Amino acid sequence: MDYIKNQASKLAQGLVPTFIPPPKQSVFLSKGMLTPEEFINAGDRLISNGGNWKWCKAISDQYKNKYLPDDKQFLIQENIISYKRIKDLNSGGTFTEQQEGDEVIIMKSEEQPAQQIVQGQERYYTLYITYDLYYFTPRLYLSGKIDEKPLTYSDVKEDVSGEYADKTVTEELFKELNINLPTIHPCKHADTLKFFVDQMRDNGITEDKIHPDNSLTIFLKFMNSVIPTIQFDFVNTIEL
Repeated sequence: MDYIKNQASKLAQGLVPTFIPPPKQSVFLSKGMLTPEEFINAGDRLISNGGNWKWCKAISDQYKNKYLPDDKQFLIQENIISYKRIKDLNSGGTFTEQQEGDEVIIMKSEEQPAQQIVQGQERYYTLYITYDLYYFTPRLYLSGKIDEKPLTYSDVKEDVSGEYADKTVTEELFKELNINLPTIHPCKHADTLKFFVDQMRDNGITEDKIHPDNSLTIFLKFMNSVIPTIQFDFVNTIEL
């Protein structure tokens, strides 16, 4: 069923951006979605926090997102190391997703221990964050290599946690570079971001920490639980 939904959304994504523009007013706190301006500001904040992210251009005007500046089409981070596969990880805390009807429930257990090096299994990933024009959320694409050989789609799924590997990992067009890459499908990203926003409010976290400028840090904390084998690089200034 998830595969069918993902395929249907692929067909719709080519049409919807033509007719439904992104929101102009902030709906991050109420819906977990971002305006293009909020995405840009969140990317700038992510970079200013001291990580190794940087903005990139699309390969040509033909492939650019018209709602974003030419020099800020997507974020990229290169040479992110992954020491072992998901099956080799020690049991530890992560965010897990459960679904009841249309509601997404994210549950957090204990913190995951640091990875230990497994010789000969090192992979190096390049991560890309785009602004999705169908869901109006961040979207993660990734490519990788081992011994200088590109990872296949099946290889990448070996680094994805549990049910996510079959339900939310797809291989789709990364428009800004005009290549097909594995991606974490964003159909539940808005619901997940909204859940984190509500959880932060319940925990008494101040509004400045829940500001849309911090949305990509929240997003990457979630992505780190989806792909716990990758050593994500972001400054963890938000406690969920």
